[in-house]
Amino acid sequence: MNTLWVTENAGCTSSSTNLNSAGMSRDEIISSSIEVPYGDLFRYNEKYVGKVVHMKGQVLQVSETGTDDFVVRLSTKDSGYGYYDDIVWVEFRNTKERILEDDMLDVYGEVVGIQKYTAVLGNEVSIPAVVVKVYSIVDTGEIAVDQLSSATSLSVSTMSKNWDSDADDDGIIIYPTIKDSNGNSIKWAGLELPVSVKIYTTNYNSNFQQYKDKLVYTGTGTLSSWEDGNMFSEGGIKVPYTQINAPSGEDYGWTYVTVTLPDGKQIEGVDKFTSLR
Repeated sequence: MNTLWVTENAGCTSSSTNLNSAGMSRDEIISSSIEVPYGDLFRYNEKYVGKVVHMKGQVLQVSETGTDDFVVRLSTKDSGYGYYDDIVWVEFRNTKERILEDDMLDVYGEVVGIQKYTAVLGNEVSIPAVVVKVYSIVDTGEIAVDQLSSATSLSVSTMSKNWDSDADDDGIIIYPTIKDSNGNSIKWAGLELPVSVKIYTTNYNSNFQQYKDKLVYTGTGTLSSWEDGNMFSEGGIKVPYTQINAPSGEDYGWTYVTVTLPDGKQIEGVDKFTSLR
């Protein structure tokens, strides 16, 4: 995780602010909340001071400020590869429950201004600040179900890999990437999705069009997060060459992967340049 650790606070004196939402019930706070894009919350912050905004995000850092009081830096956007953006300064008051780094939070907070702090590298950072009125720790599986509801397609790539001490490749690793209707990869975690894999040799018809021919491997596996589809991570699905029954002379084939989503829908993708030996 890439974080900027807070070393000094400056600006935003929200600890002494009289909150507009004081005295409101939980339901009133939630019903009065608004959804605001991060860019607007930052650029036009004064416009939203005193209003309750709703946000979800991942905890990057927790800093105690008093008995049962603490501040969380909450990333509301995962940019992938360990980088987090759209960070909000979130103040908790009189909160007995312990919040941990990497927790996923659903927050309704009153906007109190812009918080400035000095990061460990000495640079001054400014981010929007809210005081929590209602919150919950969200199960990552629930978030994944919501994220994966937008899945429409599956991109598949394969790579030869050596996973023992000799110099020869031992098999392939399959990287299935779930995408939305815009072709963007969906970053999810907290669930296990069933996967079926079939690998074929190929042949050509009389019109010189390539088609899948002999089935040389069939198997199953699981995906536990979006990183299983990222060849730069340690994920992926291993298939040893010893389990691929390719005829002599057949060096490349097609790999079909089917993933079953939480709602039961299946999406399929194919890699058309799979090493068979």
